[in-house]
Amino acid sequence: MAIPSRSRRGAPVPLIALAALAACGGGGAKQQVESLDSWRATIDLATEAQLRGWVTPRYAHQLRDKARTALADAAKSANSSDLSAAARDSVTDAARSLEAAVASLERVGP
Repeated sequence: MAIPSRSRRGAPVPLIALAALAACGGGGAKQQVESLDSWRATIDLATEAQLRGWVTPRYAHQLRDKARTALADAAKSANSSDLSAAARDSVTDAARSLEAAVASLERVGP
């Protein structure tokens, strides 16, 4: 996976854009899944960027912490809402995918 460009501060532009998108949480199951999927993509990019030395460990840790917050928010929302079983399963699958991405990022860090 190639990260094509950088901002002036050195962070790849796609990481910044994806982090901004991922920060937009939602209420319904579809929005929760989209938010979790966006966070997963952000964390995947951060993992690659950290491996290549394109972002600092501190930046990667900040993204990881925000992703964990998104996971906690999704869990609360899924447990307290009137989601159908299929919707709850979709949110759970997206959360597991994000958890795996976060674990990968943690293995890369110092």
